[in-house]
Amino acid sequence: MAISARVVFSLACVVSTHGTRVEANGGGVAVTVNETTGTYVLSVDGATWLTGGRAPLNLTVLNHTTTTGTDGHGSFTTLTLDWGVSAGGTVALETDVKAYSDTELILFTQRWPNGMSHPPPPPPSPPPPTTPAELCSQVLNGTDQTGGAMLAKVPFTSDADCCAACIRNSSCDAWVVSAPPDPNRECYLIRGHRGTRLVADRNMGIVRGP
Repeated sequence: MAISARVVFSLACVVSTHGTRVEANGGGVAVTVNETTGTYVLSVDGATWLTGGRAPLNLTVLNHTTTTGTDGHGSFTTLTLDWGVSAGGTVALETDVKAYSDTELILFTQRWPNGMSHPPPPPPSPPPPTTPAELCSQVLNGTDQTGGAMLAKVPFTSDADCCAACIRNSSCDAWVVSAPPDPNRECYLIRGHRGTRLVADRNMGIVRGP
């Protein structure tokens, strides 16, 4: 449900929006609105009377438009600011500053088109990718993989070299090496591993998948 709030200033008025000036009876109340930040200064006879417009709920101005029209109070010019979380996103708040030329009246109106629920925060930044050095330092000693099939067997030189061979093979998601007391050191590249189990003469690591 949309919700709105309104503030009325009733005096002869002038509205200035970044150099665009609309006068009502040449009066002494002026409102200057910054279309980028939404801040405003309300002055009376040239003296600042009220300032405001701090961005609500961490919103930013997405768009601004100026329109003219006529209603029961007379002819008017309106500056509308659309507020949201990010460019191109949903409008969470609308602010109107309306000045009448036929009567001594300024209207400030704010509308929450989707109610006053807080807009969702922007999504968190994705974590940085894990480097090969970090992956290959995560050795599971005394552990073997389960559920996977052997892609290849390569000569063993070190756990780190076996891990690097797995990273270079896009089909490999885990590696296993035979460890002491197994006298035959081998490096196995694995595809489709699903879990792990404790095995005394195996070391392994995971580079992709669960």
